[in-house]
Amino acid sequence: MVDNVDAKLAESIEISRVYNQREFLVGKELRDYSRLQTMVKEFQPYLNLWRSTRTWFQKHKAWMENKWESLNPEDLETTYENC
Repeated sequence: MVDNVDAKLAESIEISRVYNQREFLVGKELRDYSRLQTMVKEFQPYLNLWRSTRTWFQKHKAWMENKWESLNPEDLETTYENC
């Protein structure tokens, strides 16, 4: 769900750019979409939290269920550092 929100925000930003370009081309006053940028900036910490949490739980399950010898120490360290 968080990825869907992020995708919709990115799509909205792109659409706002297209609208501003078209408004400029026809000489209309450009609309202010700065609030959209603010929303993206405010959403970013939550997006990072949920993605990190999802990654951690997916990897943690594999770490606990797989054999010790099959663990990839570089992957484990990278996941730990990123989360």
